[in-house]
Amino acid sequence: MNPIIEEFINKNICIWGWGREGQSTYSFINKFLPNANITIADKNKIKEKSLKYISETELIEKIDLFDLIIKSPGISLYNFNIKKSDKLTSQVELFLKHYKHKTIGVTGTKGKSTTTSLIYHLLRSINIDAKIGGNMGIPVFELLINDADADWYVIELSCHQLDQIKLSPHISILLNIFPEHLDYYKSFELYKEAKLNILSHQNIHDIAIINNSMREIQMINSEIWQFGNYDINENRGLFYQTKNNFIFKNKNFNKKLIIHEDKLQLKGKHNLLNISAALLASYLLSNFDIDKLIDYLYDFQPLPHRLEYVGKYQNIDFYNDSISTIPQSTIAALESLGNVDTLILGGMDRGIDYTELIDYLKKSKVRNIFCIGELKIFLYNNLKENQDKNIMIFDSLEQAIDAAYKYTLPDKICLLSPAAPSYDQFKNFEDRGDKFKTFVKIKGK
Repeated sequence: MNPIIEEFINKNICIWGWGREGQSTYSFINKFLPNANITIADKNKIKEKSLKYISETELIEKIDLFDLIIKSPGISLYNFNIKKSDKLTSQVELFLKHYKHKTIGVTGTKGKSTTTSLIYHLLRSINIDAKIGGNMGIPVFELLINDADADWYVIELSCHQLDQIKLSPHISILLNIFPEHLDYYKSFELYKEAKLNILSHQNIHDIAIINNSMREIQMINSEIWQFGNYDINENRGLFYQTKNNFIFKNKNFNKKLIIHEDKLQLKGKHNLLNISAALLASYLLSNFDIDKLIDYLYDFQPLPHRLEYVGKYQNIDFYNDSISTIPQSTIAALESLGNVDTLILGGMDRGIDYTELIDYLKKSKVRNIFCIGELKIFLYNNLKENQDKNIMIFDSLEQAIDAAYKYTLPDKICLLSPAAPSYDQFKNFEDRGDKFKTFVKIKGK
């Protein structure tokens, strides 16, 4: 029996949230303890009449009746008048309680799915038994329900999964922190605090891999390694120096590494940071020859919706970067591609500051900026004074693509990189990206 199951024996359990993770929690418990006392709490009444159900309001009123409450990550405690207690936990916290010693956790506002997938790819390439899951769509309990334990678990961790947990992975990677999810948190500081939980509960036997641009991080108990742009003062880590050239540095040695950027499927300077973090983690875990590890980088295929090349249609190159939900990622996409003539921008308004992106676009060579979603009026009003640019508003993504075929110059790029969430018009960023690809292909015939 899986050791996590001991947490549920003879307990009055509430699963709070009936999405994919909540349902996987129920399946996991029910497999090993089919007679467990389980109640489902959700804001919407569930369809399964055979299960005990209470509303979120009832849960708050009767919270003391439960021995264990397993909260789904999408539920913000900031919306309820309750505080963290020992009975309130999550899949990730229970997983780390029993599997911390063999877990690599990856977080960051951007790049965490790519970095997580790349670590998994590298480990599997050198025949290390690894499993992948977490925020990228595979709840961690699903990694345990059927198969024997893996040697390592590579887990993508969102701020929601890290919020208020009291455990950190053995190897923790912090890629970056930019303002996001301010509709979930009361402030950027609370969001940042959640992200830093990936490091906060490490001990002297653990390893922290941190972007060296994040100088303000202090009071970490673990062994610290860094990645980023080369700085002669850095103690140890993997650092980008010049094109194709990296420095692998420890206290006792410096080693030059060659990574041929033109052979990488992952494009852009921001992905060189993700690659550095993944390569460093894989080396520290395995002690495998780092030069030989580099060879496996070239086989890695980028994930969908992340600077994904859709194809050339009517002599226009189309790229899908629907994963871009913050201004910084759109700037990174534009700098990575460098030949963008048309940018499709906008989506759900989460109250993020767009000053940096607006200033960047005003100085950029992007001629056509098509504004969509809840942010379209705001973006248009802040960009319309640029006489050398064609700033337009569209009610739908489909209309923007029609215009892209009309206005984009031959042999130039049309890029979807919205710098905003998708939920105003789409189910999620995947849905937005899939529709973009579909419209591009249909209209490009």
